[in-house]
Amino acid sequence: MEKYSVDGIAVEVCPMSNYRLGYVDDLRLHPALTYLRDDIPVVICSDDGLPDDEKDSLMRAWEAQWAEFIKIYSQAS
Repeated sequence: MEKYSVDGIAVEVCPMSNYRLGYVDDLRLHPALTYLRDDIPVVICSDDGLPDDEKDSLMRAWEAQWAEFIKIYSQAS
């Protein structure tokens, strides 16, 4: 991880995919927060193609969870 930070190598994370697959129980605990705190560049991606109706519902949920993630990160900085 130190090499990523020093060399500015971005880590790609897929929080929603990780959440939906059960790798992360709570998006507030996603390891991306640790990467950001350690000055590791992060690229947030989605690797799940979804039907439009499901996508809209999940996007609303993601936006609420993302706002909470940013709030926690802002307080930790």
